[in-house]
Amino acid sequence: MNQPILHHSQAWIVFTYVSFVGALAMVVGGIILFVLQQSNENRRAAEQAAHLAAQRIGDQARQAAQRAEEEQKRQESERVQLSVVSDPIGAVVEATWNGGVKAAVTPFDLAVPRNASVRFAFTKKEFVSYTIEILADTPKVVRASLLAEPKAPPVVKAKSERSAKKAKQASSESDESSIPVEF
Repeated sequence: MNQPILHHSQAWIVFTYVSFVGALAMVVGGIILFVLQQSNENRRAAEQAAHLAAQRIGDQARQAAQRAEEEQKRQESERVQLSVVSDPIGAVVEATWNGGVKAAVTPFDLAVPRNASVRFAFTKKEFVSYTIEILADTPKVVRASLLAEPKAPPVVKAKSERSAKKAKQASSESDESSIPVEF
């Protein structure tokens, strides 16, 4: 029952160790290559995900800008009706807003873009001019009560002509009564 111990040759032992070290080097090399390949794939996947995310964000921003532009165009195309009146009627009004001007005599109606800031300048002969600025967010009536210009008291020319004549006579009398003195 004693088995004989087999001794291997020196070449066999070297071959075994070299084979073991070679197999171990191949396994370690395979692991390193696998890790490098995985890191490259992960890097490419991350770049692709970042590119897709940037593209999606860009698309969303373009869509939001397009929606905002369409909304702005819709609001601009949406008009608001303003009725313009004055007391007394018949005042000349110049209405100005961004992108438009209209002049008319009160009363009149005016359609302007929604949310436009509209400036109205009311004028009428013998009345003080009046200016108002409104935001055209809803239909409304724009009213202006013009005040009469203060009138100067009438000038009496007869008195002034008489006073001028009296002053002239007084100055001519003072010229006659004065005695020139010569040296």
